[in-house]
Amino acid sequence: MFDPIASTRSAWAVLRERYPDDMAPEWAASSETFARDMGLRTLALPRPERIDVSKPWGPGNARWAPRLPLKKGVQYNRKIAANDIPLLLEMVEAGTPVAVVATTFGVTDGAIRNILCRRGISVRQYRQPSAEHRGAKLTAQDAEAIRRDYATRARTVAAMAKDYSVSPRAVYDVLNEYTWKR
Repeated sequence: MFDPIASTRSAWAVLRERYPDDMAPEWAASSETFARDMGLRTLALPRPERIDVSKPWGPGNARWAPRLPLKKGVQYNRKIAANDIPLLLEMVEAGTPVAVVATTFGVTDGAIRNILCRRGISVRQYRQPSAEHRGAKLTAQDAEAIRRDYATRARTVAAMAKDYSVSPRAVYDVLNEYTWKR
């Protein structure tokens, strides 16, 4: 049975764990404050969502949102047949993006990544640079500064993205060495 109070508290705990540096102090300190500002979680609106992603989670910048729509034509519980695995691996090794391979087999990107991980294949080596980095807004010195600041927890990813005028995804790409490898 759905318990809105427990469900709201659970959502608060997940947010606090996932975004420790990006949450208003009053929300980080108390699930009751979070529940008072957000209201209780419902089945119709089960997902917390930030209104402005450049600002921290906090009063006036978050709301309950509906579930994200499922991708059309994707079977989330479909298994890939054993005889399809060699073709899948061939496509990935040929440089076909994981998203395209997933669409071809009618499964999620995560299903393809799981198959690759079980075989000890790094998805990282097959990832194409993101659109933000094709324009090369960051220099090698910027990338090193981002890594240094992240290692010392001097600034959040959102703050670094704002300082360098790139998206948070671009900062994560540097941190994961998808771009600007050492």
